[in-house]
Amino acid sequence: MKFERAAATLVLVFGIAGAALAHSGATGIVKQRMDKMGEVASQMKVIARMLNGRLEFDPAVMEASATEIADHASGFEPLFPEGSVSPPSEARPRIWTRWDDFRDQFATMEVRAGSLADQAASAQDPSDLKNAFVRLGNTCKSCHQDFRQQK
Repeated sequence: MKFERAAATLVLVFGIAGAALAHSGATGIVKQRMDKMGEVASQMKVIARMLNGRLEFDPAVMEASATEIADHASGFEPLFPEGSVSPPSEARPRIWTRWDDFRDQFATMEVRAGSLADQAASAQDPSDLKNAFVRLGNTCKSCHQDFRQQK
């Protein structure tokens, strides 16, 4: 039950249902990063559904999803040029005053997603992956709390 609540919270954090509306009017680098974040959210949703039994567990699919998240995390930094906060961007200006902290969030995301991918490759039971998924989701949640405008 605790995991199901955590997974539901993570899905809400990513705002999957409202992503299309949030991206309305976005152009250039802001649209590129919003699209990448949307791709991460989609992969997190796939993993969450597998872990809570709403989608058949497939270690190869979970590994691919986590690997895609790790790949995106390694490429986010250039998508945040200083001052790119014009609407509909949800980026907070503190990104650039706390750049090292912000960059560390993506590094942590990459490591945790990579760890989840590695564990998924040999997993027999999805419950073995829940803690790794929650740690990954907590990284996303923490970054959003610190560096994303509240809706």
